[in-house]
Amino acid sequence: TLVVTMVFATCALNAQNTVMTKAQALGLKSNSTVQQAPVIIKQTASRTMFIEEGFDMDFLPVGWTQDILNVANTWIQTNPETGNFNTIDPNSLFSAMVPWVAADQDEWLFTPEIDAAGETPLTLNFYAGVSGPWIQFATLKCHISDDGGNTWTELWNAADELDPAADWAWNYVSIDISGYSSAPFMVAWQYVGNDGDLAGLDGVQIKAGYEYLFFDDMEGYTAGTKLAVQADPDWWTTWSDAPGGAEDGMVSTDQAFSPVNSVMISGTNDQVLKLGNKTSGEYIFSVWYYIPTGFGGYINMQHFELPGTEWAFEAYFGAAAGNENGYIFAGDPAQIPFTFPHNQWIKLETWIDLDADLANFKIDDEIIAEWQWSLQAQGDPGAKQIGGVNLYAGAPGTDVAKYYFDDVAFIVIDPG
Repeated sequence: TLVVTMVFATCALNAQNTVMTKAQALGLKSNSTVQQAPVIIKQTASRTMFIEEGFDMDFLPVGWTQDILNVANTWIQTNPETGNFNTIDPNSLFSAMVPWVAADQDEWLFTPEIDAAGETPLTLNFYAGVSGPWIQFATLKCHISDDGGNTWTELWNAADELDPAADWAWNYVSIDISGYSSAPFMVAWQYVGNDGDLAGLDGVQIKAGYEYLFFDDMEGYTAGTKLAVQADPDWWTTWSDAPGGAEDGMVSTDQAFSPVNSVMISGTNDQVLKLGNKTSGEYIFSVWYYIPTGFGGYINMQHFELPGTEWAFEAYFGAAAGNENGYIFAGDPAQIPFTFPHNQWIKLETWIDLDADLANFKIDDEIIAEWQWSLQAQGDPGAKQIGGVNLYAGAPGTDVAKYYFDDVAFIVIDPG
């Protein structure tokens, strides 16, 4: 048995020729492959990226290593004859791939050692190019090690996940590896078996933090101009869908959480953020509020993107100072009181688990209310759905509304 550990980078000599799947070589199926990819969503902010590798430059990439059993059929930089990864990522040039052969293979591809310094949540994402009919003969696995590669824990095995009848395809895999964030670790992919099928790897990411479906710090807008009239209409509008009108809030430099712009809500302003009518998964919506002394404020979330159908909750911020100067309606006609400060930025955060039908509302990380999300604000049955946010110039009773908002975020924890 020949085992070779390669720690040097070589030029892309193999990248000039494509390789066939077994079905293509044996003439058993058409040359078309099925592309399986997640829905592409707008992501306007990100967190720490520890590794992002598409295998388009030198191979091996800097810091990556291999263990090789079958020298003639191991990890190389190339493309499948059909089903190129550029159908998923148009910028892709090559992928890391293992040709199949009727001989023993035990081919490993290792990342460099990564130190996440305790950052969580920590996620491993990659695309695995595999097929089902020969997966019992040779499979692609993913492992992790936190002891320098002396021992490995299996994270994923294509043989356990794939339909035996599945055509060759790029399959998206996402794994929570937060349990490994506190110490240096390595990730490896192992192709092992005899007489299997072509296997591929691409789009590798190891990153910390949540995925932002949307983030807006207001810095891309011109102060003194209405928000929705200059913002992306896929996200921002007003209650009557009239950007630039009396309902549209004003971008302002009077106050800002970061760095110089926010949006002021007062008078007839009635801003709406559209969140896409999500029906499954786990999410966080957060926004920073600044309510000047002597003024009140308001926020609600809607079950439907079209506003006015169902209120999921309503939170009122009073003009008075002191204890219990605000309250929320959340799945119950009874007010739930809370206390908040004026003249400083406060963080409002709503966590929603649609699959469990649960939600909570926080101010500065303190839970104010917990309830069944599908219930409407006053407790009536409603839809288990996230539609949008309404930042309205409202306040309790006769209080006058005026507030600023900044750093708006919509985060997906689990897309469901």
